[in-house]
Amino acid sequence: MRHSKQIPGTLITLMRLTLLPERLILESRPDRSLLESALGAGVPLLHSCRGGSCGACSAQLVTGQVAYPHGAGLGLSDAERAAGQILLCRAHPTADVEVVVRTVRPAAQVEIRRLPCRVERLERLSPEVLGVHLRLPVIEPFGFTAGQHVDLILADGTRRAYSLAALPSSAARLELHVARVEGGRVSGALFGMIAPGAVLAIEGPFGALEPPSPTGPPLVFVAGGTGYAPLRALLLALIEAGWERPTRFYFGVRRAVDLYADHELRAFAAQYAHLHYVPVCEDGQGPADARCGRVHEAVLLDLLGPTVPEVYAAGPSPMIAALRLGLLERGLPMTQFYADAFG
Repeated sequence: MRHSKQIPGTLITLMRLTLLPERLILESRPDRSLLESALGAGVPLLHSCRGGSCGACSAQLVTGQVAYPHGAGLGLSDAERAAGQILLCRAHPTADVEVVVRTVRPAAQVEIRRLPCRVERLERLSPEVLGVHLRLPVIEPFGFTAGQHVDLILADGTRRAYSLAALPSSAARLELHVARVEGGRVSGALFGMIAPGAVLAIEGPFGALEPPSPTGPPLVFVAGGTGYAPLRALLLALIEAGWERPTRFYFGVRRAVDLYADHELRAFAAQYAHLHYVPVCEDGQGPADARCGRVHEAVLLDLLGPTVPEVYAAGPSPMIAALRLGLLERGLPMTQFYADAFG
């Protein structure tokens, strides 16, 4: 039985979107992606780049039909598409649709808030990366989990998403890692005009990277540039939980001067014997033990063995897409790949 209906006063037909295995039933419409329909209904599905590159919002189409008015995106392989996989951020319904989604965090567990914040400290982590430390009103609780991000909002309303680089604290402090972006209004303001004491605003939390279990198969973390921020929070959560899983942490940058987390990651690796740190620099000018090349290539080269790890990656969308396709070719189940793509 069809459940589509006309929207009064328009020619748009509403359709039914069923999210499995929870069997959440929502309304969707052909001029919006399935992801937009779910988020608009308050259901925070797993997603990241929203541009079809990272594959984070991949889902299995069970029944129904979808169209791709803006292109299918690069986040799925030909084999995945042939098997009925779709990207929720690109797929628009043309009929009632049932899809199996990887993760649905119940809306009741997510409280998105907009709060004022004060810039407490600005720390130059590298020539192109700024550590931004924010203080929230103590009387306004702000809950989040490691791996999430917030929108940082300037006084004129301009906003930009940044990952939270530390764990929640009772002192109501947030830490962001901000890369300088050519023409970027928020990063430009932080690097050039905003000083400690300035009042801004944040909204969130958003995002879907959740801390891995402290026990299980080996872990691989892959950070590209400021993709270190959310993975740093996940690593801190593991440390807090007393994790014992063998873990390799790849931190990749274009220039050695941008290897801003090198000292901290070496300190973590020295303290925890099951953590192995792998720095990767494209310019070949890094520390003596740094790998030369792109970080996803270093990861794929090391994953030729029989061990099947869980992979957590964060960084630019092209890096995430290349890593994802490479892992697919090596047989890694996509249920063991978690990504946060920027841009």
